[in-house]
Amino acid sequence: MFSAGLKQSVNPSFTATEIFKADEKSYPIVREVGFSNICLGVLGILSFFFTEFRLAAAVTGGLYIGLAGFLRFLYKRDKNEIFTTSSNFFIFSVLLVLIVVNAS
Repeated sequence: MFSAGLKQSVNPSFTATEIFKADEKSYPIVREVGFSNICLGVLGILSFFFTEFRLAAAVTGGLYIGLAGFLRFLYKRDKNEIFTTSSNFFIFSVLLVLIVVNAS
């Protein structure tokens, strides 16, 4: 999420035009989504060093990526969308397993 957020914040044109087929007017929104990805990514990175952050990182990151994947699943899909949706569901599944394992 951290690296995706950096890409969205620094170069919003890729996400806006290639993934969402939007124009330059959407760049500020894409940047803001990038900032949220950076924040969630920082939480995930910190969880490597602070084990008490792991559950919070898995829940927030998993929920975010799972909801994004579900929303993308409803869209008309091209090659980029299929890859992104598949990646979202894979990451969501891994995080869900980690949440279940850590909760027990």
